[in-house]
Amino acid sequence: MATTGIYTAYYIWNAITDGADNWWADEPLIVAAYNTANDGNVPTWPDGPFVPNGWTHINIWQYSSRCQVQYGWTGDGLDGDIVGPYPPDSSPTPPPTGETYDTSFMRAEPGIWRVIRRTDGSGQDVWEYRIDSQNDARVKNGGAGKPLNEWEAEWYRYGNGGVWRVLDTSPANDPVTGEKRLYMFTEGGQIAPNEAVVGVTYSYPNYVQFKSKENCADLPTDSGPSTSTFLLKEVKQNYTFPSTGFTVDWLYVTVQTGETQLYAIHQGRVYGWVGGGASQDNNVWGGELSEVYFDRQIPDQEPPRFCG
Repeated sequence: MATTGIYTAYYIWNAITDGADNWWADEPLIVAAYNTANDGNVPTWPDGPFVPNGWTHINIWQYSSRCQVQYGWTGDGLDGDIVGPYPPDSSPTPPPTGETYDTSFMRAEPGIWRVIRRTDGSGQDVWEYRIDSQNDARVKNGGAGKPLNEWEAEWYRYGNGGVWRVLDTSPANDPVTGEKRLYMFTEGGQIAPNEAVVGVTYSYPNYVQFKSKENCADLPTDSGPSTSTFLLKEVKQNYTFPSTGFTVDWLYVTVQTGETQLYAIHQGRVYGWVGGGASQDNNVWGGELSEVYFDRQIPDQEPPRFCG
């Protein structure tokens, strides 16, 4: 897929856009700024260029007029050395809204064991238990000698127009009674479409019922009608998680009913869910992909559903 951008310089752009409405903030920026001596090496980042009005970072910095291409670029179109992005920790620019993606990235291949590292340093093992052609259980906090009744998981159904959450045994304890609980959708349950357009929010009416894990009694807290929302916020190519250093070919950033959830594909393998959290700014996630294993013995065991 092709992505266009704007090639300009600080003083030129500021002069021609002075007082104009900012329509360009989400466009990739290629800036020409020859403000460092060219000794054949990439300039140090403190010597970076001024960012033209309306942008917060630079995707590509053309730092000289010499014809030596850096940073893996090939082909024609720029007349000098280039590096990017700037600042160096700024993320690749997502494709523009209007791009459509199949949400099959949400369903991980069976047999892929992921370790999600949280910001507090703790880790979480995650894998999929394939139930049938349409249903999986995403196991979290299972295995490793844990009693089966302490495993936690989320059950999903794929098909019939989208992605559906059936059951979740991992929510926090009931804030009123302190009971261990689960929730299920007694009506609806859809959480995502088959295909999602970047920047478009999808809404689904559902009815959520929380239950006690001990005796399956209905719990009133948080139960009732609800609306699940799904937004494919952006898609990042060749993304490196800032805390763990793990790189994936494609990162899909979704916001689901207010929470960021991350999915990834790497070297043609669908990793599925790879972390997320409540923070949606500056690519600071509550949990990030840290390790991936294809040769670990994944338990051939469905976690307990507790209630049916």
